[in-house]
Amino acid sequence: MEPSQIDSLVRVIKRLTVAVWVLVVLFAVYVGIYLSDQVSFRRSLAPIASRELGRLGPPPADAESFQTLYGLPPEEMVKRASVITISRHEAEGNRGKCVLTEILKQSAGVKFYYKVGDEFQHCNFDPKEASRYGEGEVTFFVGSPAEMRYATTFSGERLSGLGDMPISELRALIASEQ
Repeated sequence: MEPSQIDSLVRVIKRLTVAVWVLVVLFAVYVGIYLSDQVSFRRSLAPIASRELGRLGPPPADAESFQTLYGLPPEEMVKRASVITISRHEAEGNRGKCVLTEILKQSAGVKFYYKVGDEFQHCNFDPKEASRYGEGEVTFFVGSPAEMRYATTFSGERLSGLGDMPISELRALIASEQ
């Protein structure tokens, strides 16, 4: 290589090096501004958050009832549930819907915004050949207003999510709990 070509190559490499360092510095400044904005934003929210938490007070005494019912034994699920319903699956053209057919349990004073005959959209389904959705669902709700916490399908009289417990056994548990 001739000396003039080497000098030209060295100048290009120096320019590229300077450009890369300028980009690194600009990126570092950008990250610094972002982080300082995040820190100052969080600091400005801290007094508001502590005031709000103090105003809200401790969690309600029945906060445990709002936990999931999944994995609990059926007796405990029945005890904690404020509402337990049965819904039946119905095919309607190319859509499957779930219609509330029975309220097995509703604790006194609990607000429940569904009544027998209402469509319960949380368990609607898309009927397809070779798919099994069971005949319906048993749904457990907690709190007031009642919020869904657990549902299991049934076929015939067997509840699949409760170890194939018969629905009659669930009815007996509810009756003994009341």
